[in-house]
Amino acid sequence: MKIPLSAIIIRQGPLADSEPFLVALRKVLIGSEVADTYSMVDYELLNPVDFRVFPQNNDQLELIFLGDFKTRMVQQSESALIILLVASPDAPEVSTLTAEWGEFVEHQENVFLVCVSLGSASALTIASGAPPDRIVSLGLNDLDERDLRCDFLALHAVHSALRMLCAAASATPGVSGKSSSSGARVAPKLFFSHAKRDGVPLSTSLVSWIGRLKGFGFFYDTLDLNLSGDIGAQLEQAVGASVLVALRTEIFDQRYWCQEEVFWAEKHGVPVISVDARWSVKSPASVITLDGSPSVRIPDGSLVRILQVALEEALRLALHRARAHLIAAQAKLSSNSWVALSRPPSLVSLDSAAEANRLRAGPPSSAPYLVVYPNPALPKGLRDSATSVCQALIPQSQLLSLDEFRLYCA
Repeated sequence: MKIPLSAIIIRQGPLADSEPFLVALRKVLIGSEVADTYSMVDYELLNPVDFRVFPQNNDQLELIFLGDFKTRMVQQSESALIILLVASPDAPEVSTLTAEWGEFVEHQENVFLVCVSLGSASALTIASGAPPDRIVSLGLNDLDERDLRCDFLALHAVHSALRMLCAAASATPGVSGKSSSSGARVAPKLFFSHAKRDGVPLSTSLVSWIGRLKGFGFFYDTLDLNLSGDIGAQLEQAVGASVLVALRTEIFDQRYWCQEEVFWAEKHGVPVISVDARWSVKSPASVITLDGSPSVRIPDGSLVRILQVALEEALRLALHRARAHLIAAQAKLSSNSWVALSRPPSLVSLDSAAEANRLRAGPPSSAPYLVVYPNPALPKGLRDSATSVCQALIPQSQLLSLDEFRLYCA
């Protein structure tokens, strides 16, 4: 069975120049700072990404340029992300390197190319007939200040991977939530959910940071809402196509629109992270459900960490859905016989799965309707309760973790 994503890193020039960037890429794409991917702590990112690194030198020049070799590398996955780390942009082999990979991307629909010039302020020119939405060229100016460059490259890498996975999933059945039917290679926008009374300084700072990154999109109510239209409909539509970043300040949980935005995110199965910006050492009970999503704190004021956690959560969800789709395709399951949840089962997500079941096309089937949630499997008590609720909402359904889904389909 194919894997959802291959990440192929080509390092040109002195290896010491690209080593810090390689460490950042490995950490963000496979969850580890070391070569042994099985030592990483992020269970959900254990298998879905094949991460390979190739030094660019005279001995390996022909190997990397061999068309069959390149094709074999990308054919094992649904999508492939090629990252060229060019440490010596003036070296004679660089123009050949970029031309070869640019031409390769032109003829491979499932490949995205990121070319990074680590030795010059300006991005390299890549001569290629490939659509511009499949090639990104970055220079040091695009990676901001020196101490931010590794983090910024990691953000661009995850963003590019999301663009490929979103394009592959644009017509993928069996996935809860909404996706674009255009096939355009665009990553979901970041939606900054915030309380106006105490969240504006943080939210506007994040909007400013997004502006420093090339090609990233966001939704911000003050800038994007049409106040003469239906506010609720606009917000729900925006949330359903975004990664929700909940800026959890002191009064966030009590604000009507903040509560609605968190609910819509769960209803549509989109990625969610919370930024705990509360200063009190204790907080009252809340009606919103954010415990099933990653949370990030910024005691040092590093807003880049928020962006990185948000994109990593979006990548986790995209990989989960892609893996579920590949398992179902191999087992030849009907597209309307299963649905993928984005987080562990909750009342809202199970109700959304029930709605998907009610709307599925085709004649009635005696086969169970499979509801698949991300690893790991729930402990017995929670699993029994969640299964009871699921079967009450969807008769003859089965609630399975991703690994259980794989064993069920084997």
